[in-house]
Amino acid sequence: MDATRQRAPRSVLVAEDDRGTRELLEIILRGENCSVIAARDGAEALWLACLHDVDLSLLDVHMARVDGGVVCRRYRERGSEAPVVLISASTDGPDAARACAADGFIAKPFELATIQEAVTRFVGAA
Repeated sequence: MDATRQRAPRSVLVAEDDRGTRELLEIILRGENCSVIAARDGAEALWLACLHDVDLSLLDVHMARVDGGVVCRRYRERGSEAPVVLISASTDGPDAARACAADGFIAKPFELATIQEAVTRFVGAA
């Protein structure tokens, strides 16, 4: 690849009902050359997932209206094979990730490196 050409941004759907956490994830992901599509809850995430093809989804487990596990299951029912990673401070987060066939789980509070590693693992290096 020519050094003057940059890789196109990877598209990441972030569904997080806590504004501060959502904004932090957006900052981290943009630093990883990702285009971010942000949702404030699970219902908005489902709507946005219908409008955009994404390379990765980061979903909070416990959100208003529709939780991250439901979003993940509906996403899979639509036939999407894009990786889904659930995020939660709750002790039931890993179980929720397994139940909906998510590709990964990240515990809150998370480190910057944890998000960076997930992006690299699921959609490649910047």
